[in-house]
Amino acid sequence: MDIQDAQRESRCVYVDGFWGQLVSSIIWLVSATLGTWVSPKVSILTVVIGGHLSAHPNTAAFVGPTRVRE
Repeated sequence: MDIQDAQRESRCVYVDGFWGQLVSSIIWLVSATLGTWVSPKVSILTVVIGGHLSAHPNTAAFVGPTRVRE
């Protein structure tokens, strides 16, 4: 497999980054909501913990069912 094939496969599997952007947006939205109505400390913890612990697993969970099989 050459680089162009690998890039094409990556774009296909990750739907051009759609799911990763969606998960990241949800984490930031939750953080902003908590920062507005709860406290800035909770907001920061949400971004840090959500970004480190759940961004990749949640993206993988969304990508799995939508993966295009060749």
